Order: sequence, then structure tokens, then C-alpha cells
Amino acid sequence: MKKMFLQIKFTLFFLLAMASLSVAQGTRTYQTNLAISGQTEDGQGVNYLLLHKIYTNTPIADNYVFGKISAIRGSVAASNRKWTVEVNTSSAWTQNRGSIICYNEPATLVTLTYNWEDYLAVSISNAASLYNFSFTGYAQSATFIIATDNVVSNVQQFSSMDLISIQGNVGIGTIYTGIHKLAVEGSIGARRVRVNPTGWADFVFEEDYELPALGEVEEYIKANKHLPDVPTAEEAEKEGVDLGEMNKKLLQKVEELTLYLIEQQKQLKSQQEQINALQQQHELHLKPGKAY
Repeated sequence: MKKMFLQIKFTLFFLLAMASLSVAQGTRTYQTNLAISGQTEDGQGVNYLLLHKIYTNTPIADNYVFGKISAIRGSVAASNRKWTVEVNTSSAWTQNRGSIICYNEPATLVTLTYNWEDYLAVSISNAASLYNFSFTGYAQSATFIIATDNVVSNVQQFSSMDLISIQGNVGIGTIYTGIHKLAVEGSIGARRVRVNPTGWADFVFEEDYELPALGEVEEYIKANKHLPDVPTAEEAEKEGVDLGEMNKKLLQKVEELTLYLIEQQKQLKSQQEQINALQQQHELHLKPGKAY
């Protein structure tokens, strides 16, 4: 019985030790569930988690934080909303680099001044208090200080962001990506979208391009209820629309329409010249003394 008690006690001790494990690997130390003291304010402004000092004008030693930081927001009544970010930041010699992935709610990397020193930090939204902060990963010369907005200054969005690459397909709001690298079930908001199409529609202006006669186009529309070379409503709904290909098709129709207008303008000009000539002849015939 005593032996079993000792085994249980040893097991508990081992589990507790593993919960805050620091393992040296070469010249780096891997931290597991490293506690970060303090908590954020309760809805009194943006707070910041200082990661490490950064390079400004003087070369510095290697400071970095690679890993996951988590915390709990609110009380049990607020469902203990989790806050998690993955950071990959470094300030070494004359460069500052970093990237961040956020879960649960937005967070950004910023630079700021705290106690007359410049730091890289994670911004924390103005909301209910976050507490029980912990870090798992690699860190060197890390600060891990929670600072309120009234004790920091010169807060700037961090701009030297590193690439975050995903190998494979990504589904947002869906687990079905089909043949697509990115599938989104819902809307996408963007300020600009650039599509690199294959080919463009300027072939319409080539000398050998056969512009369809308007009569043929009219007959096609009557029979098919859509423009030639343009997907039907049923096809678009079933298969979706390729933005690059659709823009090329629409441009083709615009260029064809431009050619129709140019030709129509030529005809109108010719007709107007004929009308003007007839008017001149008519005016000459109406002059006094003019024999009919």
C-alpha cells in the first residue's frame, strides 16, 4: 500500500513538473506552459503584451519569441472565452521581423515605447479582462509584460511582417475545397482584387477578326436568351463564374459593341453627308429666278 502511495505521489509530481517544463535544446530553451503574470484591464482600453526589445538605431543581440500564447477572457458566466495567438518574432542585429496568427479574436503586432525602451508587442482588444496567460515555445530575452495603454507611447503597426505560407488547400467555413486552393463559404471583403487572366480580348481589334453581323446576334439572342460565348444563368449558378475568364468575355463584348458603334457612326456620317448634299440642291432650286 505504501509503495502504491509513493508511485501515485511520484506520478503527480512528474505531471506537475511537465506542466511547466523548460527543455534545453542546443542553445535554445523550449518553454511549456510558462506562466505570464498579470491580467488586462476590464474594458478600459487597448492593452499590450510586450514580447521583446527591438532594434532601432543600435545593433542588438538576438531577441525572439516563437510559439503560442494563450489566455482566458471573462468569467465562467462569460463562457471563459479563450484567447490564443501564435507569434514568430525576432529582433537581431539590425532587423526586426515577425508574423502573427490569431484565434478567437483579432490581435496585431505593434511597436511601442515603454519605460523609454522600444518593444515589439501584441495588441489586446478593449474588452473583458484576460488572465491566466501562458506561453509555450522558444523565447530568448523575452519580456512578457502586460502593459496598459496609459503607460506606453508611440504605438505603431508593425510593418516588417514575414510571409505565412500554407501548403495544401484551405477551407473557411467549409470542409469541402474541391479543386480549389481556397474555398470560402460566405462573402469575402477586400479593397482590391487582382486576377491574372490567361489571354485578353484585344483580338477583337485584329484585322482578320470576323465581327458577327448584328442580325445574327439578334437571332442568337432570340433563340438562346443570352449573348454568344457568355455562360447561361443556369451554367453560372451551377458551375460558378471564373472572374478572369468572365472579365475577358465581357471586354470582348464591349470591344465588339465599340466596333458596331464605330461602323454605325460611319453610316450616320455618310447619311448626313447625303442629306446635306440634297439640302444644298434643294436650296439652289428655290433661289429666285431659278428655272425648274
